[in-house]
Amino acid sequence: MQAVQRAGVACAWKALQVFVGCMFFVILNTLWAIASVHRIFVKPAALKRCRPSSLAATAAAAAAASAVPASGTGTGLKQAADKQNGGPIIIRAVATSTEAVKPIMVHNDSAKGHDSLAWKLVGPYMKLYGRNAIANSQLFNPEFIHFYVPGMGSLPFIVADIYSRVIVSVIGDPLAHRSNWRTISEMFVKEFPGTYFYHASKEYAQVLHDMGYFINDVGAETTLQVQQWTYSSKTRTVRAAARAARESGVRIRELQPHEFDDEMRRKLQYEVSEDWLQQKAVAERVLRVFVRNVDYENMQLANGVRVFVAEAHHPAHAPPAVVDPVLQGLPANVKPPKPPRNKSRSSLAGAASGGLSRSNSVLTSASSIASQLSGLASLTGLASGSQPYLPAAAAAAAAGKGSSNSLSSEASLPSELTAAAAKETSTSPFAAAGAAAAAAAAASVPEEQEEPAEPAAPELVGFVLLDPLWQDNEEVGYVSSICRMKRTAHQGTLKLLYEDIISKLRSEGRRELAFGFAPFFNVRDDVFGRLVHWIRWTNLYFYHCANNLYAFQNLAFSKIRYGAGVDGDAFRDPNVKMTHIYMATKSPLPGMEVLDLYVLCMYVGFMAEMFDTLLKLVGARKGGANLGSGETCE
Repeated sequence: MQAVQRAGVACAWKALQVFVGCMFFVILNTLWAIASVHRIFVKPAALKRCRPSSLAATAAAAAAASAVPASGTGTGLKQAADKQNGGPIIIRAVATSTEAVKPIMVHNDSAKGHDSLAWKLVGPYMKLYGRNAIANSQLFNPEFIHFYVPGMGSLPFIVADIYSRVIVSVIGDPLAHRSNWRTISEMFVKEFPGTYFYHASKEYAQVLHDMGYFINDVGAETTLQVQQWTYSSKTRTVRAAARAARESGVRIRELQPHEFDDEMRRKLQYEVSEDWLQQKAVAERVLRVFVRNVDYENMQLANGVRVFVAEAHHPAHAPPAVVDPVLQGLPANVKPPKPPRNKSRSSLAGAASGGLSRSNSVLTSASSIASQLSGLASLTGLASGSQPYLPAAAAAAAAGKGSSNSLSSEASLPSELTAAAAKETSTSPFAAAGAAAAAAAAASVPEEQEEPAEPAAPELVGFVLLDPLWQDNEEVGYVSSICRMKRTAHQGTLKLLYEDIISKLRSEGRRELAFGFAPFFNVRDDVFGRLVHWIRWTNLYFYHCANNLYAFQNLAFSKIRYGAGVDGDAFRDPNVKMTHIYMATKSPLPGMEVLDLYVLCMYVGFMAEMFDTLLKLVGARKGGANLGSGETCE
């Protein structure tokens, strides 16, 4: 009966899944048709306005950013500037006249990295105010455009032109002083009406809420406090996976700038990254915007970017592993237990024989075979009606010498039988057979094989790219911008990578390690009273029922395990912080905003084309829920 009920529930759930997927597909295509007709008569002006500013305007902005402004003249800003370590002048006060300030559009040049114009103009603001986990992505990713106001800061945004819709969305908090957040946001909305705001912190969401926007929770970020966090009983699976990878020969090291040659670039990009991409749910669109773009030609290792690589060695040739005792929850002056050494074939044979050496093991096996043959002869003698055969071991036991294979020590035998047994043993044909069997057993034990003189080159099986977290020109920690692992690597490789990274950052005095954004994870809309309910229901549906689209649950689970689970609105481990991320929209009604939300999710890589999304929603095509290992990262 219970089986029938379960089958009925499964069928009902499948029918509901198919119905929702089909309705979603029909609604999106209807809105797409309306948007296509609308675009024929109305040309989107957003694409023209977001073009890069002229070289003259950009040069003037660069000069204004590096010169001390006169008080109240020229810039329309109060002179409340701080000269940061000989760098450009940063205005930290509220603008007195926004009309006097001319914003410019600065596009990223990911190939130049820190040498690009965006880094020269916006980089100083990022080092002062880039506290969120995607601040570095805002300056590395080619899809970002900066609404740059000289002397005030920048508002990073993207423009998505898909399905006849041009979506302008601000991503992240403004790279400016908090006192200027509302000013620069109002300037942006004046330039781009109908703007969406995504990946906003709670503080910035409050500013947008005061401007009349509706606020929805769209996920959370995970930040680990490096100096306080250690393994616990709740994270023992992480520790066990890291230990297993270490014992299998995986070793972690930091990649130095001089090691980044063509061969290393090929391994990182093609042997690891391309292999990792094969398991992604959205193969045609890699997650971007929220994930840092990687230029394998220039990874900026000399400019604060750090790369830790995992290499698989032969266990016999693996370099000695260094284990952090504090991370293992031990006092600093107590060394952690060493992992078991790799045993050779001879030592394993000795362990199987009770810990004896190889020669003793062979002799013990031979004597055991001889005693069994002698017992068989005694049984043969009893069956033939002759005098019972008494093995030498039994005679020794009768004489009081004892043996593990003898009869009971309490048995008493006449001395004549003892002597006869000894004589018969020496002349018995079974004694020769036992000796021959012992020799054969000794010959069957393989000789110990010599290890290769030169160890094979280690295999690169994974890597993690770290970007610095900045606050007031200080590197307070790092964000795990990219983590990749080969499908054939040990399943604990990433855990071991993060274990060594945490130990390294702790020794350097860093405070935080951020794991990035988990979309639609632990959505809670009890902070702001004004929200859009259909967006809330959509976010909940994506996380709980559409894991086949982009493995949202897998991505969140890989971060939850470090926080020892979730208890309400926080992790159980107080040393792991959960920070909610919000989005802001102007209209609460489900009109064209439904298509806009889909376009945004498709642009960043959460979803694929409409038909492909339909197949995944109804379960006709595999996606993120079928990754197998449950370890999903960018």
